[in-house]
Amino acid sequence: MVDDAIVYQLKTVTAFGGRVYPVVGEKGCAAPFAVYQQTAEEQKRALSGGVGLYEADYSISILAKTYEETKAIKALAQAAVEAMQGNTVSGAYVKKLVVKRESKEFWDQSLDLFGKQLNFTITY
Repeated sequence: MVDDAIVYQLKTVTAFGGRVYPVVGEKGCAAPFAVYQQTAEEQKRALSGGVGLYEADYSISILAKTYEETKAIKALAQAAVEAMQGNTVSGAYVKKLVVKRESKEFWDQSLDLFGKQLNFTITY
């Protein structure tokens, strides 16, 4: 459900043209595109047990032909993801969303594309 919400929000970024993939991009897909993955998840707990909330870490890699394009699209993707906080998106209520300050930049030599990561924690 949360994956669906993230995909829905990322597909609002017109630069991706709907090219949003789990874990790895489609072979031969056109740039720019986004690849997302959940890197951790845990149930929020109190002394009495689970409180009905989960917290998950996600990483989104944005890949594009130029460094400038990658930076610009990352900003759009971040705004789209941050818009989920306090809202129900694709059936998932996003209580809290925190974008992490670090953002890895990289060059994917096999694809000949620049990349930038967007990392965040989501409570739902």
